[in-house]
Amino acid sequence: MSKKIDKLQLLREKQLEKARIKALGEVLVNECREKNTCIDTLKDIISQGGEVTHSNAKALLVAAKELKFDVVKFLIENGILKVPVAYSYVAKMIDFKGYKDDEHEELYFGLLKTLIDLDPSQKHKLLEPYINAMCVQGKLPRLLNLLARFNISHYEVANIVGARIICEVVVREHFDILAFIEMHNKWIDQEAFDSAVRSNEWLTLEYILKHSDLRVPTDKAVGEALYAGHFEVLHILEKIGYDFYKSEEGKDGAHPLYLERAARSAMYNNTNGIKFLFEHGYGPSDSYNGKTLVENAIDDNNFKLLAWLKENPTTTRKKVVVE
Repeated sequence: MSKKIDKLQLLREKQLEKARIKALGEVLVNECREKNTCIDTLKDIISQGGEVTHSNAKALLVAAKELKFDVVKFLIENGILKVPVAYSYVAKMIDFKGYKDDEHEELYFGLLKTLIDLDPSQKHKLLEPYINAMCVQGKLPRLLNLLARFNISHYEVANIVGARIICEVVVREHFDILAFIEMHNKWIDQEAFDSAVRSNEWLTLEYILKHSDLRVPTDKAVGEALYAGHFEVLHILEKIGYDFYKSEEGKDGAHPLYLERAARSAMYNNTNGIKFLFEHGYGPSDSYNGKTLVENAIDDNNFKLLAWLKENPTTTRKKVVVE
């Protein structure tokens, strides 16, 4: 009986200690949230058993968002990097509100160097937010400054930049950045083409069409554009001869994915996607998921679509002039 009581007592003590450490973790997070975080207070909390890794490094996220470089440095020195996402929190400090190049860059670079020295395999991932930010902001001199600072090549920098960021560069007309990227990165590929379609980056799409032979986006990208109502890019595809009225096998006929995405858009957004498809040969008897458009609308209680179909019972294929 005595052993059983001792066991229960031990279990209770463990639970109380766990709750105490968790509470101290919250106190640590709250101190990091204070306008003037006190490092000595953080030290005191840790000495009492508070863990900097509490709640998936929440203290670091709070400090990083507030651009508290001294607090971030302290948390790094006290084991926050045991949480893998901690690297990302530090790297993304450049994206947080209030970051100023002249005021914060040296402090930011100092933290990045510390992390890279600790784990060189993280270098590209750590530098990616800064590289992307400089590209989007059109700051080529600062981008080039990175090369010597972190011993990274032109090729590495240019190939860290993804299609989504390059779309932003094109839209913002940062042609010096674009020229730098294109010297080292053959970025125009199917991924970039699809990204422009799904994101309605029509200027980027026109650039890609002008500088490549790409003409056919993936079905998924077109489906996303239909759902979101990205008619700027859809009309560009229309003008270069893209056939929206084709099956998954590429034969003449309705594409079930396009029909399903347009129907969903009618339920949650508007009927413009369905109208677009009807202008390209679709009709109420076309089907997806084994049922006609009308049957699916009834099953889904898609009243907006049903009302539109009542007023537009037949296809209204329009003449498209291919350029």
